[in-house]
Amino acid sequence: MPVLRPDLKSSTEQSVSMDRKYSITKKVVLKNTDGSVSEGRDVYVLNNGAKNFMLIMTDALDDKITELINPIDTLPRKNKYSADYSSGKMSLVSIRDGRSAGKISFFIHFEKSNAACIGELKGEAIMKTANTAVYQVGGDPCQLQFIFSSSAVTLKEIEGCGSRRGLNCSFDGSFAKKKVSKSANKSK
Repeated sequence: MPVLRPDLKSSTEQSVSMDRKYSITKKVVLKNTDGSVSEGRDVYVLNNGAKNFMLIMTDALDDKITELINPIDTLPRKNKYSADYSSGKMSLVSIRDGRSAGKISFFIHFEKSNAACIGELKGEAIMKTANTAVYQVGGDPCQLQFIFSSSAVTLKEIEGCGSRRGLNCSFDGSFAKKKVSKSANKSK
C-alpha cells in the first residue's frame, strides 16, 4: 500500500505516522485562500487475517460547515422581536416566542476571525424591560444580555460564557435583522 503520494500543491502539507499496533494515519493540511486551515485524515489498521490494511476512519478535508441549521426555526414568531438576526453567513441570532409570557427562546451561533473563534448557545431569556432580555440560569456563570431595536439585536456578555465559545472572543456584537421572505412569513 503506498502511504504517501505527493500532490505538488504548495497549499498542502502531507504526513504519515504509524503506531505500535501498526495503525497508519495519513494527514493532509490545506491552507485556504481566506487564511484558515482545513485538515483531513485517513486511519488504517492492520487486518492480520486478510494480511492487508483496512480504512477504519476518514475525516474529510472539506468537512467545514457551510450552512447553518437553525434548531428553533419552526417555533412561533408572534413576539415583535421574534426573527433571525445575522452578521455574516456563519453568524446567527435566532429569536422565537418563549414558552411563557415575558420570555424568549433563542439560538446563537457565531464565527469570528476566520472561524478561529466559534461560539454557540441555546436557551431561554427573560424580558427585563420592553427591549431588553437577559439569559441567566442558576448554577451557570454565563449571563448574556439582548438589547433589541427595530432593525437589530445587540448582545453583551455580562458574565463569562467561556465554556460555550473560544477563549479569545465573546458573544458581544450587533446582528442585523434579516428580512423574512413572503412565502416563509405565510407559513408562520
